[in-house]
Amino acid sequence: VNLVFIGIVVFSLLIAHAIHRYGMFTLSPQTAVPEILRTMPDGLVLTDMDGRIIATNAAAAEVFGVAEGDLSEQPVGRFIPDTAYAAIRTAVTQQGRFSDLEVVTDGKKNRVLSIAGAPVSDPDGEPAGVVLIIRDITGRRAAETALRTANQKLSLLSQLTCHDIGNDVTGLSWYLSLLSEDRMHHDGDVYLSRSIEAAERIKKHLQFSREYQMIGVYQPVWQPLETMIEHAVSAIHHPGIEISVRTAPVEIYADPLSPKVVYNLLENALRHGGELTRIEITACEQADGTLTITFEDDGPGVPDDEKEQIFRYGYGKNTGFGLAFSRDILSVTEIGIRETGTASRGARFEILVPPRAWRAVARKEGGPCTDG
Repeated sequence: VNLVFIGIVVFSLLIAHAIHRYGMFTLSPQTAVPEILRTMPDGLVLTDMDGRIIATNAAAAEVFGVAEGDLSEQPVGRFIPDTAYAAIRTAVTQQGRFSDLEVVTDGKKNRVLSIAGAPVSDPDGEPAGVVLIIRDITGRRAAETALRTANQKLSLLSQLTCHDIGNDVTGLSWYLSLLSEDRMHHDGDVYLSRSIEAAERIKKHLQFSREYQMIGVYQPVWQPLETMIEHAVSAIHHPGIEISVRTAPVEIYADPLSPKVVYNLLENALRHGGELTRIEITACEQADGTLTITFEDDGPGVPDDEKEQIFRYGYGKNTGFGLAFSRDILSVTEIGIRETGTASRGARFEILVPPRAWRAVARKEGGPCTDG
């Protein structure tokens, strides 16, 4: 029994010595580094001097949109544009290390990457390769662009609104002055009517300003296209007008005010469509990855010389704000809008969503329809 006890004690001492000697069950550079590389949120890529990938982590594979096993032994230029990789090699050669090199990847779903890097030497101190730390900053860049665009638009709006309200106040003051001089003037009813119209225009300017000030206030968000359309259709009165919708389940990365765009396009068709009977809404993916959302009706259409003017503030028979407002909302995330219909055969508005600003949610058979 004593020998067994002594053996247990000796064995325990040997285990304790091993734990202390080799750092077992303790956090050390030797034990922590592999786990850190595996779990770090930024992508890590190690290449040799010829640019061939030697090792990566899971985050790098996620950034490039491939399986981790597909990165090994591949030239890094396959995943980073050649011009960017040339800039990386130049920076490593001239500076030794670098950071915050921005790269836009190729492909339909192009991403904005921030890359930092440094040279790696072998045990003899000779250059052996380059280690790259890659961070996906697509969302951050989109938010910065949205904020910059919103500020520019707000500045333009301020100038426009002050000018228009100033004109209406001048007119209102003139008509009220005429009424105050002679309340029984034979044109008194006309002056009063003009005064009321000017006051209504001022009210509309102020209401529009409040709505416009919300552009870019909140960060763009992913919004289901089908839900945006359903809410707009249900909110607008369209007796006798058929509104058909044919879109795949996708989400659009846009300003939170974007549902207002759908409503404005439907309202514009109903207001100016004359005897139209049908509005059709479709969404198709183009060959370059752009998603085209089309609003097409069978009304009188838009004359060729007005296709661009209708997007200017103040142009049109109503307030002249709807389409211009819609274009500015969409531009926050670089989404475009244009009119491509044929006059006398109906209006056709196309919303052009770049590849990085839309994504499929649960693709139907074949996904969004494809136009060549």
